[in-house]
Amino acid sequence: MTTTSPPTLAIPGQLLGPASRYQPGPGTHLHDSQLYSSLLGQVRITQPARAPGPAKRLTKITPAPAPAELPTISVAPARSSFSSGPLEEGSGGGEVGAVVGENRRREVLPEVGNVVLCRVIRITPRQAVVTILVCGGTVLEAEWQGLIRVQDVRATEKDRVRIYESFRPGDIVRAEVISLGDQANYYLSTTRNELGVILAMSEAGNKMQPISWKEFRDPETGMMELRKVAQPQPHPRTLTAERESANPCCPRCGFDVDLPAFEDNQIALLNAQNQISDLQAQVRLLNQKASAAVDRWADYEDELAKLRAQLEARPQTPTPHAQSTAAKQPTSLPTPPSSAAGLPTPDGGGIGPLSPPPSLPTSAQLTTEDLLSALSREQALRREAEGQLTKTSQEVEELSASLFEQANEMVATERRARARLEERVGELESREGDKRRRLERLERAVGRIERVRGVLEGTV
Repeated sequence: MTTTSPPTLAIPGQLLGPASRYQPGPGTHLHDSQLYSSLLGQVRITQPARAPGPAKRLTKITPAPAPAELPTISVAPARSSFSSGPLEEGSGGGEVGAVVGENRRREVLPEVGNVVLCRVIRITPRQAVVTILVCGGTVLEAEWQGLIRVQDVRATEKDRVRIYESFRPGDIVRAEVISLGDQANYYLSTTRNELGVILAMSEAGNKMQPISWKEFRDPETGMMELRKVAQPQPHPRTLTAERESANPCCPRCGFDVDLPAFEDNQIALLNAQNQISDLQAQVRLLNQKASAAVDRWADYEDELAKLRAQLEARPQTPTPHAQSTAAKQPTSLPTPPSSAAGLPTPDGGGIGPLSPPPSLPTSAQLTTEDLLSALSREQALRREAEGQLTKTSQEVEELSASLFEQANEMVATERRARARLEERVGELESREGDKRRRLERLERAVGRIERVRGVLEGTV
């Protein structure tokens, strides 16, 4: 069988060779036991270092030597035309970080706000120590150390965060640089939803798959481990199993759970919804009553306007001009006949001019009294209407306040019931996990007992 030598110049995604012949180096990635290029650049093969001098001769029984190390294959990024050679004099400084020489190039330093990929190397109760591998889209030449503190893991429920439930050594984490930190470490954060663990290996050495925002599952053993997951995507087999399962299952982990009080909670929730609908109907009825009161108030206003118009249409008190006209009217009357002028008067003289008839009482005073009485009645009616409207408004406000209080109490009760249900579900999930772990330990113990029994039977 002929072996194909790796190319001298590789592009992203180009096959470099099998993993049985080379070890992956910078600028490469492993997929299905094959090494592929991740960058555009030159392919380099580095042979493993060997001790100088001849190999020592074995003089005692030793275990079999370890297999020979494989050469490391890597891809060096292609250099741009302006940085392919030494920097010329008189260039005025040029680009910051220009390459000088063949083997020297600019080193990318993480800055605040950059999204980096890092590997967890160890954890403590207060923080996780990581090494930064990739900054943005650039693979770093040197490994910079960073810290993910317990308060920077999640944006909510920071007091309930546990480092050992969020990260494990060997996990690949996508994080954001929030501070340059001290001289030795960068401070990183995974509070956003898209940040967190993106690659994790199980205790059995299998690549796990995210099933929720805080859990990974081993597809081969079915074991589940806690992590701070970055944008979890449910596995298709998990979704199919959940659809095919007839028993109630947890929406987070997919395992069957026993919820004896779920039906009672559903009944309580339906009762609360019915009460809320009744309260809404009462509120609508009160709104209708309030609108009817407003309509009555408008009717009262119309009646008051009509009464004012009637008062304005009634005859008013005579003006001074009318009084002067009435005073002048007797002088314009025709004089009596001349025969009457010679009638004797009581004082012995002739008959004088006729005196005007006595003035009859006018209706001005009666009209003013009627207006005052009508005005007092209108004012009484207005005060009564305003009092009824104020009373109705107070009743509506009191009833609305009581309804809102009842609704708030019902919502608070429902939230407390939901919180208790979620707490119960979490407790059942933890119990289920403990049972599975104990069962696995028992299975491993039984397996060891069977192997020991087989060995004993073979020796007998």
